[in-house]
Amino acid sequence: MAEREKRLYPLTAAGDGLLLVCALAGLAVSFLSLYGDGRLIAVSSMMPTALDLAAAQADEFVLAAVLCALLSLAVWSLPRFRGAAAGALAAAWACAVLTNWNSVIQGAGLTVHAVTLRFSQQVSWGQIFEYDPGLDLVKEGASVRLFLLLALAGLAIVLGWAVVRARRWWLAALLTLPPLLPGLVADLYPSWPAFMALCACWCAMLLTDLCKWAAPDRRGLLTLAALPAVGLVLAGITLAFPREGYTRPEWALRAEEQMYAAGDRLSDFFSRWEGPFQSSIRYVGSAQAADLGDAGPLHYTGRTMLRVTSDYSGRLYLRGSALGRYENGRWTELGEDVYQEYLDALAWAELSDAPSPLLFPGMSVQDAVYYGSAADMALSTPVYTATVEGVRASGVYTPYQLLEQDWAEVGIMPVRDSYLAQRAGLPRYTVAFTPTVQGASIRTNSLPERYYRDYVYRHYLDVPEELEGLLLQILIDIDLVHWDAQASPVSYAHKVAELVGRVCIYDPETPAAPEGVDPVEYFLMESHRGYCMHFASALTLLLRAGGVPARYVSGYTVMLRSGLQVDVPDYAAHAWVEVYVDGYGWSPVEVTPASAFTWYEEEEAEPSPTPSADVPESEAPTPTPAPTPSQGPDASEAPSAALPGGEGAGSQGGGIDFTPLIKIGKGLAAMAGVFGLLWLGQYLPKRRREKKLAGSDRNRAALAGYGYLLGMERWGGLVDDRAVELAQKARFSQHTLTREELDEMRALIDGERARLCASPDRWKRLAVRYRWGRPVSGKNAGKSPENGA
Repeated sequence: MAEREKRLYPLTAAGDGLLLVCALAGLAVSFLSLYGDGRLIAVSSMMPTALDLAAAQADEFVLAAVLCALLSLAVWSLPRFRGAAAGALAAAWACAVLTNWNSVIQGAGLTVHAVTLRFSQQVSWGQIFEYDPGLDLVKEGASVRLFLLLALAGLAIVLGWAVVRARRWWLAALLTLPPLLPGLVADLYPSWPAFMALCACWCAMLLTDLCKWAAPDRRGLLTLAALPAVGLVLAGITLAFPREGYTRPEWALRAEEQMYAAGDRLSDFFSRWEGPFQSSIRYVGSAQAADLGDAGPLHYTGRTMLRVTSDYSGRLYLRGSALGRYENGRWTELGEDVYQEYLDALAWAELSDAPSPLLFPGMSVQDAVYYGSAADMALSTPVYTATVEGVRASGVYTPYQLLEQDWAEVGIMPVRDSYLAQRAGLPRYTVAFTPTVQGASIRTNSLPERYYRDYVYRHYLDVPEELEGLLLQILIDIDLVHWDAQASPVSYAHKVAELVGRVCIYDPETPAAPEGVDPVEYFLMESHRGYCMHFASALTLLLRAGGVPARYVSGYTVMLRSGLQVDVPDYAAHAWVEVYVDGYGWSPVEVTPASAFTWYEEEEAEPSPTPSADVPESEAPTPTPAPTPSQGPDASEAPSAALPGGEGAGSQGGGIDFTPLIKIGKGLAAMAGVFGLLWLGQYLPKRRREKKLAGSDRNRAALAGYGYLLGMERWGGLVDDRAVELAQKARFSQHTLTREELDEMRALIDGERARLCASPDRWKRLAVRYRWGRPVSGKNAGKSPENGA
């Protein structure tokens, strides 16, 4: 038997090689066609992703799959030393991964992002894994291609063992099916020939499973005959049951719903763990979109998102991004094409070098027109700095009223009028800002602000047609149908928020709106409960309907102490409203009811300077860094937030830092896991050997013992002639071995194990003791359980 297994049969190798090629090439092309589309490269109107660039080179992956399959086949088909050869191949693969570690991590993050994006686009569920390494599209495509090629090479090593040595069809399916499952359950279709090639590999291995050990010289011939037959059957099934018009049965729909629920639980679980992509995961504050359709019950993890250090004391609203277009329950940016109108107006007025609209509030403070006494005019504008480090939150989060500074040196850059972009690889950034000056009217008459004001009134008053009638009726009911342009838009926003807060309550357990129903309409007319995302969205649309330019903004709230580092947790994420104040710019307005913040208590913060009471209301908006639910952001309130946009307050820098303890605990858990795996690696095979040697079928037990002696032979063990005699008797004789003969086989095993454990080679002794256990000594040596062992 051993001699037959040590021979290399050409037909067997050919069959195994064909199975490997079908599996690897079929998987590669199926994966690329499921989650990428190489045709987008040739379509100028579509923006391809990094995975689309990889999918455009599917031929390269087919060639790589063939080469990897042949190499893995050559290693695992070796009559001897195949373990060493496989180890050397795995070591070479690991070196390649470590050499290109940064590119591999970037490619992995981009690939996961593309898969989750494709999945969430197909179904009305799913969380997109946001990852942005800060590369251009060509470099992103190269990283994805490198990651996928190395992943294919690593899979080829393991799959070669499953096909050539283990001969288990379910192992091959377990290794190749999971990458395709998200797309398949979302009703996405891979390249059908490639997927059929993969299915043909599984089916052919299933058909040849019965002869995986017997007649190995004929196994290859059977495999070569089974593959074409399976291919013809699958082709016939495809022709008889085309994909077009297929409807999934009810049980499949129920299974999909259960999988979605399990995915939610797993997503919440894995969000608590560290990983190589932690600095690139977006939890809130994305500059791209905010989807109210997914705004279900809030879940907190308590993980630190930002670290902030400043010489300012008090509450700050760290502004992330502002979104101005609302469609189908989703907030998005107005976009570059719309913003180009403002840039064209500046170019026509020869003001192309005008600062970003994000800086207008800070400019208005510096250029304020003073009213009152000479003492008031002598007041200087205080300037503070804030250093923000993105721990897990991607994007840039800054205080209001930023001052003009060297953006290239800071490492961030204003993008349109929506948000700030961060330079790739920048761990932290420091910005300068100023609070409102007491005794000054925060107003500017700069020419760029006038052009931007016109742009704002053209584009930040839009509401969906299907909601316009509802919004106007609500304003009529609360007697605030139109905003008086002579009054402060901030005051008008507070009045609307106060009246809406009387009928809508804060509830962090609010479920998502029913499918097909607009979330804002559902919030205002049916559920009457929600959290910051719902209040901010509803109030933004109501203010627009009343004539006030407004937009939805997301970010974090944090309570600062001068000179102390503050950790901002995920529950400090928040959403609020910005209204436009003529001559000033975008002013933050807190619209979530004050009842949402009563659960949190903290020490009273130092109040921020606010405009004096003698300034006309129309000229004194409240964009101070501390808004309140009734008078704009205020330091006395402590809003809290959560994913995707609840209300929360940052933790204080003087508290206890449990990070070292958490890291120590994780390290101990990892060590315990390693030792546990090592123990299981010895304990489980030992129990299996004992069970086989103590079986009721003594002939089979003796053959198992003979197999163990052959295994020890690889470590320098010897197979005694008596053991060969007992094995031949057990295999070919019609008689059953006696208990004494079986005990004799066990004694031979124990004796050979004792001899190997006495080897002068220290590492060999450790390896043998781990693999085969310590030798049995004393009066129980060589006895079976039947005889009292």
